[in-house]
Amino acid sequence: MRPWLQTLPAAAFPEQVFPPMPGRLVYAVTAGERADLEVGRHYAAGTALCAAGQPQFLPLAARLICVSTETLVFAPEASHPTGPEPASLPVPPAPMRVRMVRPGIEDLIERARTFGIAGHGGAGFPLWKKLEGAQARSPSILVVNAVECEPGLAGDGALLALEPERVARGFEALVHVYSPQRALLAAHTSEPARRLGCEALVVPGGYPAGDERQICRQLGRPLGYRERSLDAGVLMLNVGTVAALGDALDGIAPNRRFVTVHGPAVARPSVLPAWLGTPLNDVLEAAAMNTALADDRGGSLGLRVGGLMMGTDVAPAQWRADEDAISRQIGVAQSTTGLYLRERLDASPAQPCINCQRCDAVCPQHLPVARLWQALDRQDAQATAPLLDGCNQCRCCDLVCPSGIGLADAFGAARLEVGEQARAAALANWYAGRYQAHQRREQERNAARERRRERRDGSARPQLADLLKAGRRRRRRPGV
Repeated sequence: MRPWLQTLPAAAFPEQVFPPMPGRLVYAVTAGERADLEVGRHYAAGTALCAAGQPQFLPLAARLICVSTETLVFAPEASHPTGPEPASLPVPPAPMRVRMVRPGIEDLIERARTFGIAGHGGAGFPLWKKLEGAQARSPSILVVNAVECEPGLAGDGALLALEPERVARGFEALVHVYSPQRALLAAHTSEPARRLGCEALVVPGGYPAGDERQICRQLGRPLGYRERSLDAGVLMLNVGTVAALGDALDGIAPNRRFVTVHGPAVARPSVLPAWLGTPLNDVLEAAAMNTALADDRGGSLGLRVGGLMMGTDVAPAQWRADEDAISRQIGVAQSTTGLYLRERLDASPAQPCINCQRCDAVCPQHLPVARLWQALDRQDAQATAPLLDGCNQCRCCDLVCPSGIGLADAFGAARLEVGEQARAAALANWYAGRYQAHQRREQERNAARERRRERRDGSARPQLADLLKAGRRRRRRPGV
């Protein structure tokens, strides 16, 4: 195994599953999506924050203190309990308080849509869309994915170790609804599956072992470049997403998740429970990182949300403690798998490609990476569109490139560009079809109008001729 693919030191699991109360709660809700909320008013746990878009709910009783164009900032109530008491859990609207024992497939989809459950593996894809796609395709294999794809992450393992009943609730509902031939729990060992009483899929270590393409290949159902797991008859869901579905069936909206705090600047990696909306700096302080941050007066530390490989770098104003800039901070979301703290790296300019093809050797999808980059360098993204869909943005090619080229970002941008061009072409074809249909209708109207005129003119000519003949006869008569 290459040194940069080795797993980081094991993160310590928390002693409790309920997080401490944060000082603030921050939610990304745009002005056009937010519900009718007033600054200064107190709101109960379970209050809906969105009137449109992806639903979000307030996990704790709190007071709204700040509203900007893109965020809502709450101050949790100091007297509110933060233990496992029912009062500390979000209470959804009255129609959804009923616990579903044997849900149907439509009930499952509707509850996932109403509660706004998103993927907990990092992508944040709405769960109800994946369940709806599975309804149309009837998958024969159900896989609950607990394989930590990113090096150093341990949130899925903490969830299975500390709250397996939440996973079991959602797992049983999925098996009941879809009736797959096989229902598996994918992990690095068989111990989690043994605890849940289901079939185990032991996935070997190494990055990116948790990718759906790698797991489908291990199941004997390899995917094409433009295929997803459902195309191969496999419904694959992250273990955190399944736990959130189990909570939703019990009438509890998504309210918390396990977050891994790790990285070179972290002395002891740890997994922490965090309420959704907790500012990232609060999570770092809870991980005993406040001393390291206090010593960082020059701002040399940088934060990446997610993991080392596929995470996203965030600006200092979005995570550092600054009461005046609280509206610019971001909070923990359903897709926040970890926080990776390290020294900030100054980006050096990329050098021209030397065609060493090291990127081809490390690509887990076996893509011709060098040829893809050469095509993009020629501004010919359309020629490689099918291959671009096979890239999972794992960044293995970036790490081995001696020229320092950001290949994964370039492929992602090219895929978005190709997608925009395809949508624009489809829209242009739709407008062209409408125009051609309009032209045909106009031609048919003109032809019908011409036929009516000819019939009218043809019937009028004999009458005129008869009148002329009658006039001539009258003139020939004597005395006329």
